[in-house]
Amino acid sequence: IMEIFNTYGLRLKCVKFINYSYLIVEKSSNKACIIDPSWELAKIERAISNLKVNLQFILLTHAHFDHINLAECIARKYDIDVYMSEQEIQATSFKCYKLHALNDGDRIELGKSSVRCMLTPRHTKGSMRYSVDNKLFTGDFIFIEGCGICPCEKDAEEMYLSINKVLKEFNDETLIYPGHSYGIAPGKTLSYIKRN
Repeated sequence: IMEIFNTYGLRLKCVKFINYSYLIVEKSSNKACIIDPSWELAKIERAISNLKVNLQFILLTHAHFDHINLAECIARKYDIDVYMSEQEIQATSFKCYKLHALNDGDRIELGKSSVRCMLTPRHTKGSMRYSVDNKLFTGDFIFIEGCGICPCEKDAEEMYLSINKVLKEFNDETLIYPGHSYGIAPGKTLSYIKRN
């Protein structure tokens, strides 16, 4: 349980939440990527070692510290590329070892699979979602419990449009994997989120 203060210094309700990083493995090649590596480096390295995967790249949904904290360290250790949306890089001046900019609709090959990149602002200006097969990795854009916060009231319309973009492009059976959970585990369907 932690006390959280937003950027305006206002006290927010104390909440218990989990921060997620995801390791995606393409089974036929044993190639892998990691999304939003932030904490517990030893646990991440243990997973890479135990699964005997060949880590190829890092995907970052946005530039908030709780999503990027280990990106530089892991990129250097494994000598791999890091990807983030071009808009997010420009808006935040984010820098990282072997950083590459992405745009809406880009695809990155992972063995015989590909990761589809989808720009969905307005948790941040350049928030990016990643989809593989029927799984959507949403960062702080969509949680199982609802949508992420918008930094300013005027950003709510852009968030609304981004949410509708996802609802139009993905079917109800798409599994949602957010950057955090606040009591409900990730991996629920989009239809579950729409209902609840």
